[in-house]
Amino acid sequence: MLGVESYGLLAFAYSLSLLCLVVPSFGFDSLAVRELARKPSRASRFLVHISLVRWLFNLPMAGVCLLIVLLSSGDGGRLFIVLIVFLIMATQQHMQFICSFFRAFQDVRRETFVRILLAFLWLLTGIMVLFAGFGLGPFVSSRLAISILCLGFAIFLLKKDFGIVIEKFRWRYAKVLIRTSAPLALFHILSMSFNSLNLVILGLIKGDTATGYYSAAEKILTLLFVIPVSLAWATFPLLSKQWPDSHETFFGTYRKTIRYLLLFAIPISIGAFLSGEKVIVLLFGKEFLPSVILIKILSLSIVPFFITQINNTALLSMNKQGTAIQGMILGLIVILISSLIFIPHLGPVGSALSWTISTFAVLFFELYVLFWSLYCKDTFLTFFRSAFAGCIMTFAILLLSRVTTILSILVSIPALLYIGMLILLREIKLYEVILALILLKNMVRSLIKKRCE
Repeated sequence: MLGVESYGLLAFAYSLSLLCLVVPSFGFDSLAVRELARKPSRASRFLVHISLVRWLFNLPMAGVCLLIVLLSSGDGGRLFIVLIVFLIMATQQHMQFICSFFRAFQDVRRETFVRILLAFLWLLTGIMVLFAGFGLGPFVSSRLAISILCLGFAIFLLKKDFGIVIEKFRWRYAKVLIRTSAPLALFHILSMSFNSLNLVILGLIKGDTATGYYSAAEKILTLLFVIPVSLAWATFPLLSKQWPDSHETFFGTYRKTIRYLLLFAIPISIGAFLSGEKVIVLLFGKEFLPSVILIKILSLSIVPFFITQINNTALLSMNKQGTAIQGMILGLIVILISSLIFIPHLGPVGSALSWTISTFAVLFFELYVLFWSLYCKDTFLTFFRSAFAGCIMTFAILLLSRVTTILSILVSIPALLYIGMLILLREIKLYEVILALILLKNMVRSLIKKRCE
């Protein structure tokens, strides 16, 4: 509804804001999950001190963000959009920090409810604003209002359900938290920079239209990336507890997580590569057809991204932030160099190539570093069985595409065939599929019941 150029400006504003907010985030979310999972009594101190420190850091970074826009274009309308989006991202990041308390206490329902509420209200108000004929400015302003509302609601739930009180701020304790969080902060600064750097470079070099095409393809991949990110966050408190108590239990949990991620990642990658055009046209319209080649390139990064998410979670749980930081530094160097080489000549295609190459670079580094301590032959057997089942699924998609163009058929039948092949190869058992369906049904039912209450 916004069009390619306005959508590109929105994507640029989000990426630039994310890049400028890497310092205020400072790894506090991971610190809260890891430490509160081990000692919940520190929750009140963490809430007060980290909240104030983050917003103190946000102020100078807002100035940096606006200065970059002024130096690149000097357009007042563009400056306003970037400022509002920066405030949206800062508020949303703080809400994520509040949700890290729910994760540490392993209370997924409250976090899920807050996130669904935010997404629903964003969608509802966004559609109302756009259908009313307003432009990008009112659209982002409505998002800011909803973000502030949901942040306040998340803080209310935290205080009400967990008895957290507002303590007096002590700068000495804040400095202790900053010092403790410093290694985690460096990792998250590098990770957030890694995730947004190529899009910022694309926006500065090629403008909003090229950014819009790339962002359409990236947005679809971002929806898929929710799976490994959510699973990594869900296992983080569990792994943090298991590492000091039992390394054997820790490794068992890690390997099971890797197995399920591989079973998801391979068919998703194949499906995104083969069905990218239909998805782009369905969600964005024929105006975004140049995004098709981008989603095909980006789909190759799905498997390495899935695996690196749980690898990084395992490293942070083991207090091996240094190794995770080395991997992120390597990825950041690769994405910076490749972006500067490819983007001036290839535009959004170069941006997609730089992202895909960098994710493989990080994966190969982690395979080299972690092979002996975390991997085993079962992991590779899972990969080869999933790849073989994925080849059968690919053949089915290509065959069905000659008969029908209905997306639901092109997705459902090959997916069932993939699951059937995994059962035949004895990678999964039928009861696991049944349990997964029951779990999914119970999750949906629980969310509906919670919403009604």
